[in-house]
Amino acid sequence: MKHLLRSLLFFIALVLPVHAMEWQSLKFKCRLVFPEGEGWVQGPVEKNRDGEVLLSLSNKIQKSSVWLYVSAPIGITNLKHQAIPARLAAVLISKGYPDLNEPTFFEKNGTNMIQVVATGSTVDGNPRVGVLRAAIQDSRLYFLLSTGEGEKDRVEEGMLMRVADTFRFQESSLSIVATNTYKKHYQIAAITCISFAGILVLGYWTVIFVTRYRKVT
Repeated sequence: MKHLLRSLLFFIALVLPVHAMEWQSLKFKCRLVFPEGEGWVQGPVEKNRDGEVLLSLSNKIQKSSVWLYVSAPIGITNLKHQAIPARLAAVLISKGYPDLNEPTFFEKNGTNMIQVVATGSTVDGNPRVGVLRAAIQDSRLYFLLSTGEGEKDRVEEGMLMRVADTFRFQESSLSIVATNTYKKHYQIAAITCISFAGILVLGYWTVIFVTRYRKVT
């Protein structure tokens, strides 16, 4: 019973912080959202050979990281240009993810994107996965790299791509959506999770009661 209660309390503690932090770049007209209270920490931003780093996030609890950076103008407007997949592959390999999947193309939040999933290993030999997405705006490549320890199935579980899925371009004529919009989404998720936890506790005590009642009778 104590183990069950500890697990439930830990689970509730994870879902209670429902505030969402919205990050935006007015210069490059893009934004994304990451939940507060889940261990996300912003790191330094700088320029590297792949482009200018706009945002750097790390999460020790989830053992994952997110980087958003933008390239200089490349003179290409089509994501299916042969130079684009090659550029993504070079980035992933340089980051330590040599085993590449075939690129996929899709639309997310009104933006056409290309994605490559790759795997590698940590210095300790543990598996890790990297997902690199890219979009083109104003002839610039916007890279969104999500990484985490674990097998490739982490991509499908949702948590690894939770931040990346919120990325979108912001037209200058539109206003930035208030953070409270995202806060409501997290509040709904938190209420749902807490309700589920309550059902588990109720079910546990129901089983205990029925078991003891049968022994008595």
